[in-house]
Formats: sequence, C-alpha cells, structure tokens
Amino acid sequence: MVDGLVDPLAVESAPDNSNRLFIVDRIGEIHVVRNGQLLEQPFLDIRTKVASQFLEQGLLGMAFHPDFATNGRVFVSYTDLMTGGDTVIEEYRVDATQPDRADAASARQRLRFDRPSVEHNGGTIRFGPDGLLYIGSGDGGFLGYTWNATAQEPSTLFGKILRIDVDTPETIAYRIPADNPFAAGDLDHASALADPPSDAVQRVNSGARPEIWDLGLRNPWQFSFDADGTLFIPDVGQQTREEVDVEPAGSAGGANYGWHIYEGTVCLPDRSADECGRAFVPPAIDYGRDAGDCAITGISVNEGATLDPLPRGFLYGDFCSGRVWLLHGHAGAWESSQLFDTEFLLTGGGLDRHGGVYVTSCTCATGLDTASVPVRGAVWRIEPAG
Repeated sequence: MVDGLVDPLAVESAPDNSNRLFIVDRIGEIHVVRNGQLLEQPFLDIRTKVASQFLEQGLLGMAFHPDFATNGRVFVSYTDLMTGGDTVIEEYRVDATQPDRADAASARQRLRFDRPSVEHNGGTIRFGPDGLLYIGSGDGGFLGYTWNATAQEPSTLFGKILRIDVDTPETIAYRIPADNPFAAGDLDHASALADPPSDAVQRVNSGARPEIWDLGLRNPWQFSFDADGTLFIPDVGQQTREEVDVEPAGSAGGANYGWHIYEGTVCLPDRSADECGRAFVPPAIDYGRDAGDCAITGISVNEGATLDPLPRGFLYGDFCSGRVWLLHGHAGAWESSQLFDTEFLLTGGGLDRHGGVYVTSCTCATGLDTASVPVRGAVWRIEPAG
C-alpha cells in the first residue's frame, strides 16, 4: 500500500473521523497516510532524540489517547540517544494550526528507566479498555546474559507489562492505579525518572514495583487488545520457542508467563526440578524454529469485519520466515492457522478505523545516517483472497 519508508513497525489509526493512518518508523519518525497517500511532512520527527543504531532500538511504539479527538494527545515509546538506550515514554500534542503535525515543543516526559543493554527493549504501548496506558518492557539482556533473569524479579521494570495512569496534572508524571497487583493504593509519581523511584512510590510485596501489571516476559512485541478487552501478548523466544500469551478481559493482572524458567511450554534445560514445577500461566500457543522462524511479531487483532470468512482472533507473524498466522478460539481450545507466507522481514502492523488489517516490513537498517540505505520498508494491506 505504502512504500518509501525505512523501518516501519506499526500502523495506528487516529480515533477521530479523519480516516488517517499513522506509520511508526523505527528511525524516529511518524508518518501520516491520508487517502492512501504518504504525506511529505512527518507527523513527528524525533530522530535527534532516538537511539536506533541497533536493531532492537528506536522509536518503538505509539498510542493515541482515547480522547484524542478532543484533546490531541499522543504518546510514544523510544530508546534515548543521549543515554545510549534508556526507555522513554513521552507525550505530545497535535499542533493547533497543523492537524497533521505534532507540536515538538509540547513534549512531556512521563516515564524513563535505564537499560543494561541494547537488546530486548519491548516498546509497544497501548491504551487498554480501562483508559490506562500499558507498556511492554523486555528483560534487557543478551542471550544467556544475567539480566535475562529480571523477568522474574518484581523489583525491576524489565520483562514486564506495566500499567500506569497518565491522566494527571502537570506536576504528576503518572499515577499508579490502586488495583495494580503490586500497588499499595492509588499513588502519584511526581517524577518521570522511575529508576530509582521517587519517595511517593511505595514498594510492597518484598520490594515489588507498583507499575507492574504482568511479569515473566522476555521481549513482548506488538501486543494488542481486542474489542472485548482480551490482551494478546506475543513474546519473542530465546533459542527454541516463540509464544503468544493471552490474558482474558477483566483480568486482575499479576500473571506470570514463565520466562526465564520456561520458554514457551518448555522448561529451560539448566532449571531445577523445583523451578520447572512452579505454576506459570502457559501460552495459548507456541511454536519452534524448524521452518526458518526466529522471532514472533504481533500484527493486530482481527475483529472479523474485513477479513471474512476468517474468525475473530489475533494475527501474528515471524520476522525471519515471513509467515503469518491467525490465533483463534478460546481459553483451553486455542487454534493457530497459517494464512500465508511472504518474503518480508515482518515487524508489526495494525488496524484502520474500519477494521482493515495492515502489515509492516522493514529494511532493518542500523545507525542514524539512513541516506545511503536502500529504502525497502513498506506497509501492506491484507485482503481476502480474490
């Protein structure tokens, strides 16, 4: 549908009546597609802020506030250039005179925490049906690196899904929802610097961070809520298994999906019998790497409106093989059906306001200087066969 991009990784639709699509490009830009045409000027250009030298760094997520049509607020997630890769969640507002541009001067940092390495940043952000902001955070470690274990440590923000309230006064960076599983009441956080936490953020349950919603994840990438509130979490594996975790609507949070003890449904070989016997939430599905697969990529939910006769479910692909599947069914009876095979490096996707499904593919360049990079990144619309 659209080319001329470098490393697109997400498609977002504005929750208004403009029918615009917004394309997140990992190098630090967000582009607008109006009536099928890529506008010349980006909606947001923060390349001078974004560390994108390594493949898992960059501008990694975008989320429109649920009331965007009236308040013009949009949130982004990126790895910070000046610190070599801190995770930053930042808010912008639409330019009052140019509706297809964000006001760069309106930047308001909401959350920041440091990273031990350039890998496993997560970075997907979504507003849930409860109006709260959910943030995917990877475990921050290389293969076999000691930081892999952080996913099981509630005292860190690594390897988690976080949940915060960003509808706060200017003096408050974010609020801890009172019903977060590790929270001790509804707490204000006056500083965007969450590591170490300010005095206002209490640590409960043996030092657990109250921002945590779920834990036990390696590198959650492109999770999505469906219309009913079910949360689909693709989690990139280490050496053998890729998985999709499913959290039912109305969950109280606190789910532990098993990493760094389990990879998919397989307990890691260096784990003890006691560790392997612990109770974790198993994935809805997992798959191996015997067909050229290497890293799961979430695409979007399918609500059944534009891809009939496919059932409702969750579309996901694999970065290396280019294959795309649909996860459908229900708890205890999930099924995964391969839809098609591509030659693309799949990075993500998204939906338009009418339920149309899009897939992004990348050039996967590294470094800030993209002038010499062959531009091959593209956005593709999925259509029913025929």
